[in-house]
Amino acid sequence: MKRDMNLIRELLLFYESDCSLPYPDAHDDVIAQHIIWLIEADLIAGRLADSSASGSPRFFFPIDGRVIENNGQEYNYFPLTWNGCEFIDAARDETRWNKTMSIVGGLTFEVIKTYLQTLIVQSVTGLKS
Repeated sequence: MKRDMNLIRELLLFYESDCSLPYPDAHDDVIAQHIIWLIEADLIAGRLADSSASGSPRFFFPIDGRVIENNGQEYNYFPLTWNGCEFIDAARDETRWNKTMSIVGGLTFEVIKTYLQTLIVQSVTGLKS
């Protein structure tokens, strides 16, 4: 499965909002894999368990076990970590996000994060190098 940075952003925004935004529109298995990646990347706080024969985690749990209701559905709540907050602070602005994805969207997470941060620095008077 290919990592979908737009879905990662949507999931982080969803959890940051205490699950009050609409849940991202994707198949359950795709969302589950992205949640695993978010935990592995230390963007959300959760635990991985029950590795498959290949060593890949198949189950995950929020660290505090909270479940939040959204529009008649129940969702596990995963709080953002410091890294998750830092990333979503950079990725929140829709215009900045779209520009970043059009230029470096096919590259690694670190390149995307660095580009977003560069756009922020360039936009703040007095921070330009």
